[in-house]
Amino acid sequence: MRRAAWVVAAVAALALSACASDSGNRGNYGEEDPMGAITGEWQLTKGSDGDGAMVVNGTPVTLVIADEAVSGQGPCNVYGGDATIDGTDVSIGTLTSTMMACEDDGRTQLETRYFAALETVTTSKLGGGDPATLTLSGPDASLMFTIIEKRAAN
Repeated sequence: MRRAAWVVAAVAALALSACASDSGNRGNYGEEDPMGAITGEWQLTKGSDGDGAMVVNGTPVTLVIADEAVSGQGPCNVYGGDATIDGTDVSIGTLTSTMMACEDDGRTQLETRYFAALETVTTSKLGGGDPATLTLSGPDASLMFTIIEKRAAN
């Protein structure tokens, strides 16, 4: 009998939590958690800088945004750095990375341009849809990502 009461209570709690509104962690921009909306793991789908379009060609390039920091997998190396996000304003500090040699010149160029573009971004824009998109832009740079994994902000 006690077990049945516990199961009923657990089911009721789940039902109530499913009906709750998502009032927090939107972060989009001016709400209580400025990083919440863009916190997660993103994959680069296209980019451009002052030299034109970046050739991604399926090279897995990721960006993880969490806890006022960025990290990820570049075309050749793992990287990381500090990030400040305030509403739609974004500032990424100097990136550090491992120093593995790239397989080819195309990946080397993409990595160099990608890291430089990340360090110049000043704004973010979330796009709806499935999957969600994130565009980071700066004076001469635009990087578009699709969501891989949404993560809760700490």
